[in-house]
Amino acid sequence: MVVCRKANEKPRLDGVLSDACWQASTELMLTREPVRDEESSEPEPTASLVMLAYDAEFLYVGLSVPRLDGAPLDRPESKGRTHDADLSRHDRISICLDIDRDYTTWYEFHVDQRGWTSESCWEDRRWNPTWFVATGAEDTSWRIEAAIPWAELTPTPPQRGTIWSASVTRTTPTVGMQAWVHPSLVRPRPNSFGLVRFE
Repeated sequence: MVVCRKANEKPRLDGVLSDACWQASTELMLTREPVRDEESSEPEPTASLVMLAYDAEFLYVGLSVPRLDGAPLDRPESKGRTHDADLSRHDRISICLDIDRDYTTWYEFHVDQRGWTSESCWEDRRWNPTWFVATGAEDTSWRIEAAIPWAELTPTPPQRGTIWSASVTRTTPTVGMQAWVHPSLVRPRPNSFGLVRFE
């Protein structure tokens, strides 16, 4: 379970992750599938970090993603960005939100290292929500800041104590996958979801 804390101030969507809400956020780590009998208390150096925050209007998502050897090196690119872009050749993060925890239907948000996006609702790609994405990058990592309006997800924003289920994975072509909850799966299943509690 990860805690999603209320943001006292809206983050500036600039791909920098310096806002107060990120400083107070719990870091959710995406890691490789553990190797059997491998024991280590050290954090994985290539783990991706996901942070969540919210207010009355938006769910905010912050991503810090280290570049991996052999991964695509594309930089942020906003020109030509559309709904449901082909992200298959790019390093990308997939976030699935199951707001009623029926483990059957969920929203999917995908965003890659360029800041290009793809979305679906119950595997229906015709669902094209309005959401906001900013990207930043260096030679060693890329970052995303996103804001998803509650109006695209639910008639009523979550209240304190509300619990959703969520799956978060990173897919890097030719390299592999990282996930919050293992097993890491290209198509999420109930056992690949964790819980998000709003405070």
